[in-house]
Amino acid sequence: PSRTIRLKPGESLFLYTDGVSETRNAADAEYGMKRLAEMVGAKHALPPNELTAACLRELRAYDGGHAPADDRTILVLNRAG
Repeated sequence: PSRTIRLKPGESLFLYTDGVSETRNAADAEYGMKRLAEMVGAKHALPPNELTAACLRELRAYDGGHAPADDRTILVLNRAG
């Protein structure tokens, strides 16, 4: 089934693959959806390209710079006001 989402001016949509939330650290602990939601919530006012870059930096810091086990794809859409 398809679904339509209408963004209001200034709203954003954050899309990501499971490789983002499933990033693991040296202790094999998963980054998780809750932590991801908190990070995005704290940085939501950034422009889409800066939000994406900040998220990827945070994930690299979390995993200690190790090669990801899965792809990490992030897409941020923002409706201009």
